[in-house]
Amino acid sequence: MLIAARTLARQFWRNCRGAVTVEFVVSLPVLVAVLAFSTQYGRMMQARSALDVAVRDAARLISRAPLAEDGSGVPPIFLTHAQNMISNRVGGIAEEITFVTVTGTAVLTTVEVEAKIEFPFLNAFSFGENDLDDVTLRAAEVWPR
Repeated sequence: MLIAARTLARQFWRNCRGAVTVEFVVSLPVLVAVLAFSTQYGRMMQARSALDVAVRDAARLISRAPLAEDGSGVPPIFLTHAQNMISNRVGGIAEEITFVTVTGTAVLTTVEVEAKIEFPFLNAFSFGENDLDDVTLRAAEVWPR
């Protein structure tokens, strides 16, 4: 009886069937997490780039716009057009866009925008009351006239 038990134990420990499956099951959550977070990181870089380009183009538009007749600054129609341009370019990515500063004077053009971007996978790392499912990106441009 002891010999039979010893033989079964040796066969059990020598048997490698299913070892690859176990290794795959153990490593699969790590691989899925790396894929998910790299996708979120790429999305964040895309949003950052789109916001920077949109703010830069809006500042360039305002700085090249003609001054109002009284010379005090840029007419409001150009400021509104710049805000619409930013909203159109970043609106598909951003959950919320806040225009902090959009001004055009005779000397300087200033455009400052905040965009709230939703990242659902970041919520997996929220601890307690900290809510990490969205990130606020801020972009600013100041151009001389």
